Amino acid sequence: MLKRVFLLILLSILLFGCNDMSKKEEDKIVQRSTQLAKAYFKEKLGYEIIVNKHEFTSRTNGTEIFIYGYEKGDKENKVSATIDYSGDEYKVQMVGIDKKVK
Repeated sequence: MLKRVFLLILLSILLFGCNDMSKKEEDKIVQRSTQLAKAYFKEKLGYEIIVNKHEFTSRTNGTEIFIYGYEKGDKENKVSATIDYSGDEYKVQMVGIDKKVK
């Protein structure tokens, strides 16, 4: 009985530990997603943005990251982007802007 409990605990630790990404992987995703969000806002909307926060989705096996910031020179104009990083090519899924697009 004790062996089964020990085995179950060990198996649980291994399975849950496999879902966590390393700090290096997380930093790489944040960096690429931030660059993509900045480029998207610049090219599509003419905004230069300052990124001040990011948040990974809380879904199990989620592959989205939320990027938050504001328009350079106007901290009141908050912006956000949802980036899908599931494949080799990251994709902007959705953006949000507090003020009207120029």
